[in-house]
Amino acid sequence: MAVRRIVRHAGRPTMLARLAALGLAGAILAGCDTSRAFQEAQARRQAALIAMVGRTEADVVRQFGLPQQTYEADGRKFVAYNQPSPFFDPSLGGAPMVCQTMFEIFDGKVQSASLHGPC
Repeated sequence: MAVRRIVRHAGRPTMLARLAALGLAGAILAGCDTSRAFQEAQARRQAALIAMVGRTEADVVRQFGLPQQTYEADGRKFVAYNQPSPFFDPSLGGAPMVCQTMFEIFDGKVQSASLHGPC
């Protein structure tokens, strides 16, 4: 029994498809060169956040400024700081990626800290 494969030819790829393919190839190649730098930068950011655990809410504000978002639940306070991702290249177009730093505060002390998004 022979298996037939049906291939539809839609003509030449559009310019957008070509640019997307080039962008993907560039990102893959750039990832190869920067993966170590990315991991080291991420480790530094994580270490800085871990150092904030046990500190006061005032210490967080002194170091990071006023938070962009605040949320309270079950006696806990969550403060968030949004900043552009260090890995976003505006020359490539598209919407900026956001890296969010969040602190959980209970009884005036930082209980945990985390990063969300491409940080």
